[in-house]
Amino acid sequence: MASSVAAFGQSKNQALLTIGNESISKEEFVRLYKKNNQNLLDDSLRKSPTEYIDLFINYKLKVKQAEDLGLDTLKSFQNEFLEYRNQLAKPYLSNSTITDEALMEAYRRMKSEVKASHILIRLAPDANQQAQDAAYDQCLKIRDQAIKGVDFAQLARQYSEDPSAAKNGGLLGYFSAFQMVPEFEEAAFNLKTGEISMPVRSDFGFHLILVHDKRDNTGQLQVAHIMKRLPKVAVDKDVESAKNEIDSLKKLLDTGTDFAALARRFSDDKQSAANGGVLPWFSNSSMMPEFADPAFALQQIGDISPVIRTPYGFHLIQLIGKKPVPDFDELKPFITEKLKSNPIVTKKKQAEFIEHLKAEYNFKEDTSLRNQLLKHVEAQDTSYGSWQNENLMQIGSQTYQPTDFMKYAGNRKKSASSEQLYAEFVSDMLLETENRNLETKYPEFRYLIQEYHDGILLFNLSEETIWNTAGQDSVGLLAFYEKNKDLFKWDSRFDGWVIQCNNQDVRDYIEGIFAEDANIAKGELTDLLKLNDANQAFIQKGIFARGDNNIVDYLVWHAPKPQNFNDSLHFVRGNLIPPTPKKLEEARGQYLSAYQDELEKQWILDLRKKYPVRVNKKVLKTIEPVK
Repeated sequence: MASSVAAFGQSKNQALLTIGNESISKEEFVRLYKKNNQNLLDDSLRKSPTEYIDLFINYKLKVKQAEDLGLDTLKSFQNEFLEYRNQLAKPYLSNSTITDEALMEAYRRMKSEVKASHILIRLAPDANQQAQDAAYDQCLKIRDQAIKGVDFAQLARQYSEDPSAAKNGGLLGYFSAFQMVPEFEEAAFNLKTGEISMPVRSDFGFHLILVHDKRDNTGQLQVAHIMKRLPKVAVDKDVESAKNEIDSLKKLLDTGTDFAALARRFSDDKQSAANGGVLPWFSNSSMMPEFADPAFALQQIGDISPVIRTPYGFHLIQLIGKKPVPDFDELKPFITEKLKSNPIVTKKKQAEFIEHLKAEYNFKEDTSLRNQLLKHVEAQDTSYGSWQNENLMQIGSQTYQPTDFMKYAGNRKKSASSEQLYAEFVSDMLLETENRNLETKYPEFRYLIQEYHDGILLFNLSEETIWNTAGQDSVGLLAFYEKNKDLFKWDSRFDGWVIQCNNQDVRDYIEGIFAEDANIAKGELTDLLKLNDANQAFIQKGIFARGDNNIVDYLVWHAPKPQNFNDSLHFVRGNLIPPTPKKLEEARGQYLSAYQDELEKQWILDLRKKYPVRVNKKVLKTIEPVK
């Protein structure tokens, strides 16, 4: 596999080195050299081409052996490699470029708002063609009534399957860009005021949209409010009581009383009341009209609205701040991400990409044969004639017959029309063709695939040859340890006691015990003092390295004094152990790593004997060091 991947385009490149009978180009080396020697946190780690080539040769030697062992023919390797390749190929099989025109159009929408109503006929995203046709026809009949003058709100209450339509007659209020599902937004912004759309398909079903008004987006406001809440079912007595309270508060505000102080004391919106009534920033279209309209009518910072009523109760609103829609440059990253996830945009870009591939691969089709085929598929007529083996279409040098399409259609969902299936068939065959040619067309993709290919092989071979071998070879590891006992040493350590007493009497008592027997066991001392019950002292016994205990660090190695350290009551007793070699069980991980390094060095020596390496030093000298 690797030899075929690596062979692309190398005839045009200078051979930098050969390993066995395989040539490796200067271009491949330079790409990896630059990649691994740029953007380093420490410049001292950067290597010259001459220094890096030894690492590169070792890497390629291992890959060479892996291929000779046939590791790249294993099913497990091929599945893993194919999964990586499929992921890496995705950006090359679509057109994800967002044009400046699309960005500006989205920004223009963000600077405006549309007021609309809708009627929804629900439909599952995967509904079959019969259900789709029925819902579409129902929408057309409702639309026809609206065109003839029947009130749209009345029709919404009668037919819409949006639960809110019974109350609001389908009215959605004002909205701006990215606040509705993409298909709905696209249709609404393209309608004229007073115009009713044709049925619009979304994941919810089919929509009929009536645009009432369009206006400039007034940006965002921040306000504070005082609310007197009304019950969901408010009787006249409740309304009168709440209205009297809010009117009294309005009179206090008119005389200069602080708004925030009144909000904290009297507002029924307890969450905002704690902050003086201040609400988060909001746009006109993101707040209920009963609240948003009077809020946006306020002109000057500090202005206070008349008493207003919403479904939640009575409110007084004070303007805190205003900000317009941000500039295009500020919103560009946000708009870009939104458009990339917009199915309408991605569908359009993909359609453009497919048309580009048709031109590039000289796409041809027999339209007469296609129409004949689709009629048979639509009618579920399987009595195909000899024409089923004729050429239906051609992409590059590859031809496709009706039988290819029938096999493709048999594996797809039955709800799609024959036209849809055929369009998908053409698209998928073009993408398959492009996918097969990615390594030839795009050098950066070719080398990236080569990296993944070699990296997986290298990991699998190293795991088998070094890591697993070293981990399972207890005899070899022990022999390595016996030869290298001084490789890993303990620094000086403290062997003894760390004692923290609660008072001077306890310390004197413990000092007396140590005076009688310096080797007393920790358990005996704990029992004697009954520390578990009386909590008279905290005692630790052990071997402490630097950093294990801050009291030992301070008293033995003169580290900074610990917080809450008591010179009179905190002390240590014991001895300093000089540096000593670590036992194998104490440094098994370190010795295992060193043993693996030793095995790898021997492995590289063996590989260099097995596969002769020749470097073209003249070509190597032409490679500029990374700076």
